[in-house]
Amino acid sequence: AEEIKGLLLQEEATKATAAEIKDDKEEETNKGAEEIKGLLLQEEATKATAAEIKEETNKGAEEIKGLLLQEEATKATAAEIKDDKEEETNKGAEEIKGLLLQEEATK
Repeated sequence: AEEIKGLLLQEEATKATAAEIKDDKEEETNKGAEEIKGLLLQEEATKATAAEIKEETNKGAEEIKGLLLQEEATKATAAEIKDDKEEETNKGAEEIKGLLLQEEATK
């Protein structure tokens, strides 16, 4: 009877130990799951931030492209204005030269 009592107590202790081990493993599994969940959320946040950075970079590149095109257009307009002014100046010089020759001929 003492042996049976001892075996029953040992069985109870084994069951209790098994339950504790199961609880510990569940707790560890839950902690691991929480850590994984946290890492996945962190990864999502990182991806979202990277997408925002890419979008901002693309916007910046578009703005720079627009400014460069605007600069090119301004340079082209300035060159046209310069050419027009040179042409007008040359026409004016020709007219003055013609008038001076006419004045000389009149004298």
